[in-house]
Amino acid sequence: MFRFAIVMLSASLCFGQAFPSESRLPSNEESNKIQRAGTKSRVSGDKAILTRVLTGKFTQADVPEMIADFEGQEPHALDFGGTVLLREVNGEWLLIRYAAGFRSTECRTFQRTDHTDLLLCRGGHTAMGQNTVYLFTYDWKQEKGGRVILLQVTDNRSACGASYSAARFEHFEVADFNRDGLPDLGVTVQAGLVPCGRQPSYAAMPRSLVQFLFDGKDFRVSPGTAAAKRKLDALNRP
Repeated sequence: MFRFAIVMLSASLCFGQAFPSESRLPSNEESNKIQRAGTKSRVSGDKAILTRVLTGKFTQADVPEMIADFEGQEPHALDFGGTVLLREVNGEWLLIRYAAGFRSTECRTFQRTDHTDLLLCRGGHTAMGQNTVYLFTYDWKQEKGGRVILLQVTDNRSACGASYSAARFEHFEVADFNRDGLPDLGVTVQAGLVPCGRQPSYAAMPRSLVQFLFDGKDFRVSPGTAAAKRKLDALNRP
């Protein structure tokens, strides 16, 4: 039987506001079906903990599918876990693919024009004194998995020289910014340089708005916020 856990990912220093996630705890029935799905040895046994699930149509428009996040079966370099893609066949879930290192505890779906779902997720990683949180898309239609990072923020106070970069996602908004009938994503980021030994004062930090417009296939930065994104990329570059 799988174990359950409420997971707090690494890099909590710069997570900020709650992400508008659709990932949720699985029901007992879903957990039992996932267990019967024949999940391979890497996501079964005592080490793997089932944390979140999300349903959608990720590879085919007419086939119900589910992703399930597992923790405990992978090393730190792969963020301690991964995600399985399952497909519903005759009322049961069939394992299709396993993506090591892809953590799907905070994801939501955006329906594409072909009626499949693109995933938008928030994840984090901590290594070498640097805490990084990133927004990314994940496309299961690509055989090897298609992860594209849209934006990342970094807190590297543990590796401080004279100063360190501190940043966090302050606010998320899903709305139709360009009025094309499709939902877009707005992200407000607080970021700046802080002298070593001091705690960041986010209330005093400048705010930057970056909008990602969804065209029914992928996200692109809006022309009006592209300069703000370039500045954030420069500040948060590893």
